[in-house]
Amino acid sequence: MAQSTTQSPKNKGSKPAKPRPDFPLFPHRNGQWAKKYRGRTYYFGRWDDPAEALRQFYAEWGYIQEHGCRPTPATTPADSTAEGVTVKDVVNKFLNAKTASVSEGSLSPRTLADYKRACDFIVAEFGKTKAVAELGPEDFSRLRARLRRGRALVSLGNWIVQCRMPFTYAVKAGLIDSCPRFGPDFEKPSKKDLRKHKASQRRKNGRKLFEADEVRTLLDNASEPLRTMILIAVNGGLGQSDLGAIRITDIDLKNGWLNFERVKTGIDRRIPLWPETLQAIKTWIAKNPAAKDPEDEGLLFVTKCGKPWTKTNPKTGTPNDSIGAEFLKVMEATGLRRPRRGFYSLRHTFATLAGGSLDQVAVNAIMGHVDNSMAAEYRERIDDQRLRKVVDHVRRSLDL
Repeated sequence: MAQSTTQSPKNKGSKPAKPRPDFPLFPHRNGQWAKKYRGRTYYFGRWDDPAEALRQFYAEWGYIQEHGCRPTPATTPADSTAEGVTVKDVVNKFLNAKTASVSEGSLSPRTLADYKRACDFIVAEFGKTKAVAELGPEDFSRLRARLRRGRALVSLGNWIVQCRMPFTYAVKAGLIDSCPRFGPDFEKPSKKDLRKHKASQRRKNGRKLFEADEVRTLLDNASEPLRTMILIAVNGGLGQSDLGAIRITDIDLKNGWLNFERVKTGIDRRIPLWPETLQAIKTWIAKNPAAKDPEDEGLLFVTKCGKPWTKTNPKTGTPNDSIGAEFLKVMEATGLRRPRRGFYSLRHTFATLAGGSLDQVAVNAIMGHVDNSMAAEYRERIDDQRLRKVVDHVRRSLDL
């Protein structure tokens, strides 16, 4: 295995050109082929042997991306992939583990369904009896081409990550010794490409938010409980899954606060409620139908049939989003429907307007964003006054 301390050639001379345009390594001045990743430089072999450097790169790159460091001899023996392990072995071990995570409550059924679909693509492309040791860059290039059909770049990136996960998990689980050679094509789209794609979509379809007059139009034309849902969403940047999971006990009806854990991230959120939002909630509680299932008792929103407005099928992981469906009807009736806009755009609207409060820390706290900064490690709370300032700024911006 190539080490970052490998000695460079004595007579380096001028840097060589890449053997081909798509060669993933660059010639470092120390005489080795190298790759930068997350601020670190990794070396894979001498200038005079680019083929060996490329082999080392493909053998180690998956591990580096997964663990943030290069593999040790203990994790990457000479035989880099366990013999006889098939694609079926890898996806089964991965899905069995993730199914157990759902049972433990550490993974959502919807995420498990995404993983299953990714594994189906892997099996359909490679075949379940294909030996993992035989997979190479060309195989994953074909898989990428199949994934690209009909998908935007962001979606493609998510699928690529999900298709790599079974292999990286198999390494951690000891089923295989290293990931297959994914190759240079089977990477997430670059940030530059994503920015260009986003700009193109914005020019074509407009921004993924609602202007102040559009929000007021939606509120004027929505019936209950959708109107209350819209108010909560634009008051605190909540999405459909959040709204469907709110319980009446999460709301401080006396002081006007929503204390709620974001469904997606598990981050605690403390959201000041506008007077009109609080009043709408109180009025709706008095009308809220009785829940049909005991486990749904206490939900703030249930349908007239007594079922949750959003729920994921525990077997298939398929989400049922009645909120988005009803919201679509209102957009169509008011002429506000256009591509890339839906109920979740209210969260975009909140984030955009809230940024004008000039307190991004408080904005992130309200939205339930994960903060991995060092400052967040030391921050124990955010003053309520800062949170109120954010939501009050959004309210003024919407002229409610």
